[in-house]
Amino acid sequence: MEEEHKWLKYINPVLGGLMSAIKLDKRYVRAEGCYMFDHEGVRYLDFLAGYGAIPFGYHPKELWEVFHQVEELQEPTFSIPSLLEAAGDLAEALVNICPKGMHFICYTHSNG
Repeated sequence: MEEEHKWLKYINPVLGGLMSAIKLDKRYVRAEGCYMFDHEGVRYLDFLAGYGAIPFGYHPKELWEVFHQVEELQEPTFSIPSLLEAAGDLAEALVNICPKGMHFICYTHSNG
């Protein structure tokens, strides 16, 4: 018998039970493009595409290239208050594609 997954044991056993009942209790271990793969190697089309996969897919080569360029710079990722070059560059690019009259960018994050 397989041991209970730690997510079910320590995070949310009730939701885990519901996910299991409708066969959504998958353990995805890899993702590529618009597909995810479970621990048994079964491929699934990710039609929900959460957490940023909607516009880009999983692991797009172009984004990884940019991430590695930033990694090589060894700059802090985002320290407030500070004047980070990458933050200014991104803000400028965003303002340039915004509708006329928009001049500022406010960075934020979300936990849900």
